[in-house]
Amino acid sequence: MRNRILRTLLVGGSAFALLACAEGETEAETEIETPEMAMTETQQADAPAEPVMDEPAGDEADLPSTLAEATEGESDIAMWRVGDEDTTVYLIGTVHLLNDGVDWKTDEFETAFAEADAVYLEADVLSPEVQAQMQQLIPELAMNPQGTTLSSYFTEEEQAEINEAIAPLGIQLAQLDPYRPWFAGVNLGVAGIMKAGGNPQAGLETIIAADAAEAGKEMRYFETAEEQLRLLASADDEKQADYIVADIDEFENIEGYFSELIGAWYDGDPEQVGEILNESFEAFPEFADLILYRRNENWADQLETLIEGEEGTYLVAVGAGHLADDNTVQDYLEERGYSAERY
Repeated sequence: MRNRILRTLLVGGSAFALLACAEGETEAETEIETPEMAMTETQQADAPAEPVMDEPAGDEADLPSTLAEATEGESDIAMWRVGDEDTTVYLIGTVHLLNDGVDWKTDEFETAFAEADAVYLEADVLSPEVQAQMQQLIPELAMNPQGTTLSSYFTEEEQAEINEAIAPLGIQLAQLDPYRPWFAGVNLGVAGIMKAGGNPQAGLETIIAADAAEAGKEMRYFETAEEQLRLLASADDEKQADYIVADIDEFENIEGYFSELIGAWYDGDPEQVGEILNESFEAFPEFADLILYRRNENWADQLETLIEGEEGTYLVAVGAGHLADDNTVQDYLEERGYSAERY
């Protein structure tokens, strides 16, 4: 089993990760303790020691176990090119959180960015107006109804297992009781990734958007941040709670799982990224359909309209999971008569 919460945050929906990070900034106003809170001195003293992981065997020994290892050497991030006689679209897969200081920009990316007349991202999740709007949606989309707590979705045995697994993050389940399972899962994932060294400010969307603004490039988006949030919030709460239970043991090795996916992405291996995602979602295929496949088809429709209706060069930067796995954006473009070639 692979941790689908972490995979979703890294390569699925940019608003999911950034909303959870932003929520930590408003905890003083809401008086809700979030995963981003630092432990008190007493909690630090009482918290269990970091688990000691067994040495991996076989092929697993070659996998990166830290973010530094995952991003060693020269980047070879996968890109694709698609279009017609007068329209060129470059596709690059992104990660929404990354460790600081990674030199991921390849020559191919720099060329595509320089040529691009406009840049497409999944959604505008960075402007102050949109971040304020996302915060306003929390009571409606992220909070449990009165009389329901997050803990109520789990048996006493499951509660104990979850508390043991997330204790190194400085959290206990009761702190997340106001949240619906989907948002609690996102918060747990963000807390784990940030503990491992991931930073949303180092995510590719943040950097690409800043570079585009500096270069005066037009920004376009496939969907809104509200659409992303409502999409995940539409999922069944019981199933979202099941995801937490299914993934919780793997929080003991968050950096390992994080690093494995980042390494495959950084080395330009979409097949490996796809294998990781397939394993993540195999027990819950409806989640892959919700978070990836439906959106991929919608984006392919928009790109078909772009290619048929406009001239020029465009850079599309979306979560790497949308470009690696089954039913990718490229697959849906192929169905519409446009073959994407590796660039």
